[in-house]
Amino acid sequence: MSAPVRFVAPPLRNGSLDRQLTGVGSPIVLGVLLLIAIEATLMALFVVSYFYLRLGAESWPPPGVALPELSGPLLAQGVLLLSVVPVWLAVGAIPRDRTWPLTIGLPAGITLAAAYLLLKVREYSGREFLWSSHAYGSLDWTMTGYAGLHVITVLLAGTVVWVLGLRGHFHGGRYTGIQALALYWAFVALGSLFFFATQYLSPHL
Repeated sequence: MSAPVRFVAPPLRNGSLDRQLTGVGSPIVLGVLLLIAIEATLMALFVVSYFYLRLGAESWPPPGVALPELSGPLLAQGVLLLSVVPVWLAVGAIPRDRTWPLTIGLPAGITLAAAYLLLKVREYSGREFLWSSHAYGSLDWTMTGYAGLHVITVLLAGTVVWVLGLRGHFHGGRYTGIQALALYWAFVALGSLFFFATQYLSPHL
């Protein structure tokens, strides 16, 4: 009977692999960019579905449903976009070993993102239709729920990164996690603009 084959990892020279990678060269950041590409494709499919159903409808929104109000959703959208600013300021400061923008900026961004969610909950608690009422309601609730799920993800990830920052995990030589978070945060805020334009602006055109 032949001896079992043993797999031995090739030896690595000391310093042959970078200990810390930042930017697109980092597997974490590259993975987030690929995730953004996938989720952006799904968002585009939602928008295409919305306008496809609208083309075949006699009335859009359907009879009995008022045109969406703009002031409240516009305020919520502005709050979400504003939440990106302190996060990116923290990213710009970390490479220079300035950690205080992270410990202050992330809670500010988290608070603003949470305020966006509260505004959306308040808005949809007064909806006169449900997701099961008609095709318009199904897409309207689904798109808002999808955007809200992204914001919840940002809140959870942002809280974890903030706690790690308080414990001194990030510094000028290690900040890839913050880069990845900031990229995804910006995608969530900017990507929601397409939903806002579709759900709130297009019915008025």
